[in-house]
Amino acid sequence: MSLRSLYNLNSRHSGDGAPLQVFVAAQYVGSRSKRHGEKERWAISFDALFELMGNHGANKPTNEPRAQAFRLLLYSLLHGCPEFCEFVNARSDLDTLVVPLLQLLHRRGQPGGELQLPHLYTVLIILLQLSQDSAFGESTHTRLLISSVNWFNEATLLNCSLGSLMMTVLLRVIQLNLGGSRDLYLHTNSLAALANMSHCCKKGF
Repeated sequence: MSLRSLYNLNSRHSGDGAPLQVFVAAQYVGSRSKRHGEKERWAISFDALFELMGNHGANKPTNEPRAQAFRLLLYSLLHGCPEFCEFVNARSDLDTLVVPLLQLLHRRGQPGGELQLPHLYTVLIILLQLSQDSAFGESTHTRLLISSVNWFNEATLLNCSLGSLMMTVLLRVIQLNLGGSRDLYLHTNSLAALANMSHCCKKGF
């Protein structure tokens, strides 16, 4: 199934305007759905999706179309599929998804790394969506440690928590924005994500 098909399926709406939750955990569909008289729904491997999104978050050129498509699909799933949100926040390797997104934000102020604004907004909204779950802040500050961050040139970061790295990058984005374009949308969403992360920062920052 193509990326476009996955995105279109997740974005479909029923007659009353409510999103059709076509993405569900594989163990939830099949005979159980039929027994309760529900409409049979697509069974997609969340593990495979998670791995693909992590691999394509930053390992492709910044504005490479396939990488953009994966980020858009990730945004769509986090926005419209509660099951996928729960799955992501329960992962012990959440850093494989988040770190590439943070690296994209950090590239914003570097030559050749400029994201087009719509895609920059998408990355920020994804981080904002993730930060809205209190378990995300707790996990990233206390359980997920990054041994080294070789792409962060402003300082040497060794054995820092994922939450600390995320807050550091967001603060850097705000600093660059204040000294440059002063984009209100960029500023507001960066501050909102920082606010969501702040309740756990004393434990890990």
